[in-house]
Parts: sequence; structure tokens; C-alpha cells
Amino acid sequence: MFTNKYPVFILDNFLSESDNHKLIRETIDKSASFIQKTNDPKYPKQLGWGSQQGFELWKSNIAGNIITYMREVLTELKILSLNFGEIEISHNAYQNQGFLSIHEDKSYRRSRKITFVYYYHIIPKSFTGGQLLVYQSSDLSDINTYSVPALIVEPLNNRCVFFASEAYHEVLPVKCEDFKSSRFSFSGWINEA
Repeated sequence: MFTNKYPVFILDNFLSESDNHKLIRETIDKSASFIQKTNDPKYPKQLGWGSQQGFELWKSNIAGNIITYMREVLTELKILSLNFGEIEISHNAYQNQGFLSIHEDKSYRRSRKITFVYYYHIIPKSFTGGQLLVYQSSDLSDINTYSVPALIVEPLNNRCVFFASEAYHEVLPVKCEDFKSSRFSFSGWINEA
């Protein structure tokens, strides 16, 4: 029987259409600012690229939108209260073969309560894969045998997804031809103060 232990809240049209288009253009124009992420033994195995600088205004805009929607996010995720703290944000590009293995975010920083991912890409979408799987179990051995269901989230342009940071999740491999066809995202965490 399927239980929705870890709900997922999806907000489409998260940024205005004009801001979304500006962000796509700026990301493609600043492709040189993305470097391949290194695999840290403390973090799940991945193949991804991140921007180290140049997108601070966008991070601020996304954080502002998250604050605007916070009441709705808490209600949909069935979180009764949150002593709102820092919002951490990273900027990512999942290019060809990019992925992020099964993990949960709370163990990396105990104050993380809500994980979010804002997706964007060129139109029409030029990649396949890259779906987010949010597993409905806190038992990693069940997940590793794929004996528990997962909610599957399509990485659609201008979509923001929220879920509990304690939920195990992964990003399936992306297939695309070049950088501009990548699955772009801002991912992050809402912390308890």
C-alpha cells in the first residue's frame, strides 16, 4: 500500500515569465562560470556542475519568492511550525550523464528542514531524464532494494519543488547534447533557526 510519508509540494510559474527568460539567457551567457563539482566523501556521489559566482541576485530573488510562499509550503508539507532560519542556495547544471545519487539532506546539517529545487531550461526542453525521485521511506535498505515507492517529479521549466529534508531522494541521469540543453536548477535548504 502506498503511503505519502514525505509529501512533495510543486509550484509552477515560480518566477515571472520575463524573469525566467532572463535567467535562462544569463545562464547560457555565463556558461564559463560553471565548474564540475568534486565528489566529497561526506556527500552523495554525483556528476554535476555548479556556478561559483555571478548569480547572487537570482539567489536573492528565489529566496524572496520562497519566503512569499512559505505559509503555503508549510501547509502542503504538513509542517505545523518552523522557527525560520537561513536559506542556503546552490546553483547547478546537470549536463550529459549528470546525476545525484540517493541521499537525504538533514544529516549534512541538522537544522535543514525543507529542501527545495527550482528548475529551468531552454524552451523547447532539449534534455531527457533528470527526474527527482522522493522516496517514501526513511529506511535506506528498503530504498536500495527499490522496494518502496517514490514520488517522481518532472524537472519542468519554471517549477519549484519542496519536500522534507529528511526524505531520501535522487536525481536520475540527464541526457543532452550541450551546455545550453542542460537541466539547470537552484537547489537549497530552509533551516530552522
